[in-house]
Amino acid sequence: LESRVLSPRQRSVSRALGRQLLRVGRQVWPDARLEALARTVPGGAHQAIVFGALASAASLTAHDAALCSLHHMASNLATSALRLLGLDPFRVHALLASCSTTIDQLSIDAVSHLDQPLHLMPACSGPLAEILAEDHATWEVRLFAS
Repeated sequence: LESRVLSPRQRSVSRALGRQLLRVGRQVWPDARLEALARTVPGGAHQAIVFGALASAASLTAHDAALCSLHHMASNLATSALRLLGLDPFRVHALLASCSTTIDQLSIDAVSHLDQPLHLMPACSGPLAEILAEDHATWEVRLFAS
């Protein structure tokens, strides 16, 4: 995962978010695997890795884990839009709800690649997010860490 996130800024933020998520998850689902992850990666595992570990500790399926991760990502985008653009929260959440079928299909697609070697897994984004993350880190006033 480290090699698939090109932006040093995004890697740093992903690890910070992973540390936060793991701290909370260890309280909710005490599990030896979570303790091992915290010990093994003291600088913080990437958020996606922690999502997987928490899903396992919570006895979720791979599909459930993918759904949780995707819904979390979509909710973060919706919350950011509300904060930055002052949109109508009911319309934004209605739009978010209308994405559920797409999110479900994405989670099915993600799980279908589980048996592939990492280097063969698809990357469904382009370099613009990485470039913008590095540019955003240079702004005098930043909007968000990620």
